[in-house]
Amino acid sequence: MKNETDFIVNFYLPILASVIIFFVTLLAPKFLAGIKQPTIETEIRLGIVGFKIPLSLWVKNIALTKAFCYVLSIALLIYAFSIDFSRYFPALLKMDVYYDVNGIERTLGRLDSQDRAQLDIDKNWHSGVEEYDRDVVVNIQSLWTKQGLPNYWPENVPPRPYFSGSGQATFVVERTAFLTYKIVESIGKLTYSTTSPRNEVKTFSGASKLKPTAASYIRPTIGQLLAKQSVLIMPEFMQIFGAGSVHDGMANGEYDHALIAATKISLLPMPSVGDTVFLWRSKTGKWVPIAYAIYR
Repeated sequence: MKNETDFIVNFYLPILASVIIFFVTLLAPKFLAGIKQPTIETEIRLGIVGFKIPLSLWVKNIALTKAFCYVLSIALLIYAFSIDFSRYFPALLKMDVYYDVNGIERTLGRLDSQDRAQLDIDKNWHSGVEEYDRDVVVNIQSLWTKQGLPNYWPENVPPRPYFSGSGQATFVVERTAFLTYKIVESIGKLTYSTTSPRNEVKTFSGASKLKPTAASYIRPTIGQLLAKQSVLIMPEFMQIFGAGSVHDGMANGEYDHALIAATKISLLPMPSVGDTVFLWRSKTGKWVPIAYAIYR
């Protein structure tokens, strides 16, 4: 609640003041011409330095008055969009990850056509999902064999409907310039579980770590914020599978493959993080959606 109040004060109030000043300046100055000898003095203060200008001077110099008000309106607007948006996002995200194809389709359906085009998804991505499953399951089973562990994967069971993960991820963002941000840390730690009928529930650990790439930068434009109020980020992660506790999954696991986490970040009306679609690059060079995350 404190963050919401702070955001309203630092973002919406300057915009409201900017709009009021702009339209008052545009529509109201004519009534000042009828004032004969105004005795009111206006005070302009910059920090501890202030000076007073008689209203009569403003009335006699309407062009100067309007120019000053327009500059003030623009300055308030720039101030609103120059605040550090990263302050209003949580540094730790609790998440549940699912792999069912219907859920992936629903999550993709929440993205608009421009966002989906930006993802460059393979038209035959359902086949790509099967390729990913074969490749990853073999790699996981090979890892467990090397570590002398039993096969956690249920035999003769399609994995996706019965496979899920739960855990948390850090999300640390820093502002580097005006409307330019960088994700400087993001580490996810998950406990995966397979829950299939008439089979023992089996769990194993995994982790994901931000891979330093240019995709870690977030550069929304003012026009984009006004038109869509959101921006699609696509940072790249290293997917790590391990065994044992989720807390030591990073230490015991091996880097298996890279994923991008396509996430819609809303800056307006209030900063928030939308659901994530995880994508894997197939042999065709296109991206294949293989999972989705819901934050709680």
